[in-house]
Amino acid sequence: MKAQTLGVLLVTATSLLSAGLAAAQDATSGHAGGHAGHAAEGKSATASASTTAYRTINDRMHKAMAVTLTGNADVDFMRGMIPHHQGAIEMAKVALQYGSDARVRALANEIIAAQDQEISLMNEWLAANAARYEATPDADKSAEVKAAFEAVNHRMHGAMAVDFSGDADQDFMRGMIPHHQGAIDMAKVALAYGSDPQVLTLAKQVIAAQEQEIAQMNAWLENN
Repeated sequence: MKAQTLGVLLVTATSLLSAGLAAAQDATSGHAGGHAGHAAEGKSATASASTTAYRTINDRMHKAMAVTLTGNADVDFMRGMIPHHQGAIEMAKVALQYGSDARVRALANEIIAAQDQEISLMNEWLAANAARYEATPDADKSAEVKAAFEAVNHRMHGAMAVDFSGDADQDFMRGMIPHHQGAIDMAKVALAYGSDPQVLTLAKQVIAAQEQEIAQMNAWLENN
């Protein structure tokens, strides 16, 4: 009887240990859910050169956009949009390098040209105006402005965590939609809280151009 009891205990212990190891392995590989699950799924799904490039660009852009907010909507919009635009340019270059669809390539070239020009404008504006605006903060609106930009960035970064397919054209269009939406949302914060005429004009241009491009991208995705 003692030998039988000992055998049962050993079998039970072995089963529990195996279950525990399996659960730990699932959690490590992302089966526990959350961002870890998405990351593991994305990395195992594809290993293409375009996927690696898109992931690298997204990580770099998200880090670069973690600027120290001043609470001045004009300054924070211009500073945040520079790395945001740079991310779009780099993504477009990946699409040109690895993609093949003529309409995707045309849009990528348009994005590079337009956003290069806007980056130059934003850098010039910051050099001429940032110090002046930072010297006269609006304490009543500062917290609201920071919270609004932080919310937009958080939402955009989450939305851009797409599962890449390895198709450079598809992944560019799918990734650029939340990227463009982030720019639109940032521009709306600038319009709500900003005051500089040049910034307000640029914000309106960003909204109009990127809403139109989102429509183009959605139409392309529906047919491809």
